[in-house]
Amino acid sequence: MPCLICHMWPVEVHHVIFDGSGRITRNHKLVLPLCLTCHRTGENAVHRIGSRGFNFLFGVDQFALAQSLWEQNSG
Repeated sequence: MPCLICHMWPVEVHHVIFDGSGRITRNHKLVLPLCLTCHRTGENAVHRIGSRGFNFLFGVDQFALAQSLWEQNSG
């Protein structure tokens, strides 16, 4: 699976710990594929600008996307 944002490879596992209103406990079911740049090292990486900023900048809802990916791949 390529990076959710830029569609590049390889990817790292990003644990979603924000549900849109507050911090949630890390859950190994709520993960997203992000490349190193989008995950940790890029100017707009989620771990640099935070979940709210990342969601706003890229027009995504990490929590909903992670739930959807889990549902699609767990059955």
